[in-house]
Amino acid sequence: VGGVLTAVVMTASFEDTAYQGIGLLFVFGLGLTLPFIVAAFFIKPFLRFAGKFRRYLGAVEKLMGLLLVGFAILLITNSINGIANWMIETFPVFLNI
Repeated sequence: VGGVLTAVVMTASFEDTAYQGIGLLFVFGLGLTLPFIVAAFFIKPFLRFAGKFRRYLGAVEKLMGLLLVGFAILLITNSINGIANWMIETFPVFLNI
């Protein structure tokens, strides 16, 4: 937030009128706040889902741990480039990304 806020404040300070600067700061604040407001509206459905999902949490944690260890092994053995090359050969559409 610090760097972006600094850029917004600097941009607002160079606007023609104070109202334009205030508008720019208002839009920045709204954009920063809006995701939290939307999340607040969905907290009850999320908590219901989390309650039902709790029985699978142990298995998910173990699976994520295995994926993390597997990725660490790929990093240590320097195999990530090989996988990336295989993906580009197999799916050439990735070259357009």
